[in-house]
Amino acid sequence: MVEEIVVINKVVLEICVKNDESRYSMEKDLILRFLIETVKEAYIQIKDIEKEVSIKGTRDFVTNCDLLVEKYIIGKMKKEFPDIEILSEEFNFDKEKTKRYFVIDPIDGTINFASGLDIWGLQVAYVENENTLASCLYFPKLDLLVSSTEHGGTFINGKEVKVKQYENLDNSLVAFDFSKANEKNYILYQEVSKKIMRVREFGAACYGFSMVANGSIDGYCILQNTPWDIKPGLLACIEAGAKVYRDNFCTIVANSNEIIDLIKNSIPIAFKDGLKY
Repeated sequence: MVEEIVVINKVVLEICVKNDESRYSMEKDLILRFLIETVKEAYIQIKDIEKEVSIKGTRDFVTNCDLLVEKYIIGKMKKEFPDIEILSEEFNFDKEKTKRYFVIDPIDGTINFASGLDIWGLQVAYVENENTLASCLYFPKLDLLVSSTEHGGTFINGKEVKVKQYENLDNSLVAFDFSKANEKNYILYQEVSKKIMRVREFGAACYGFSMVANGSIDGYCILQNTPWDIKPGLLACIEAGAKVYRDNFCTIVANSNEIIDLIKNSIPIAFKDGLKY
């Protein structure tokens, strides 16, 4: 069945690219099916192996599982779609964006994963002309599969989800994630906390985006803009009805512009020496 799906996807992609009409809903659905099957297969590769943790950078880890998952997904994509570029966290982080490309974050939330926490996921997306057409976020330990297609909605375990209805700032729950540990992060927490109910930090962008999409929280901000961190979950939020703000420093999704404005206005206060770590 998986091989059949892959073959159909490849044929549809080749036909659509040749005719420059690659935005058909059928193509997007088939790509999504390919992405879903691929991340599920990739997880099987690491399900029963022992974790080996290495230092990637200052206060940052990478595991053997990150590398194995990414290699497996890259192999599948190159085999079926050799003409489509791949941007990924571990092996293809320096590739230039092209007209069509896949993004891969093999294990988003690696520190959670390495520490034995269950909030982590595999996430992938297909992008064309900087429009994300399909994405999949898979949380094996939580038994959650978030799938989205452009103009096709967002679904969690097959059920369509929407952002929650905004009430007011006082009753709002907002989450953050950061690329680096820094005291400025906590200043930002404090500024936002003055106006809302609570602040949370999940340690995995895939989970933060998904919790906005399914209406569990009201807003999410990540101070990072690498495509493998952002594009899969951002599509899920957009298709679930979220408001979006992006600049070169952060991505914010929320169920209201009031929350977005609060976070936007609080960032310069926390990072008063400039928007950088």
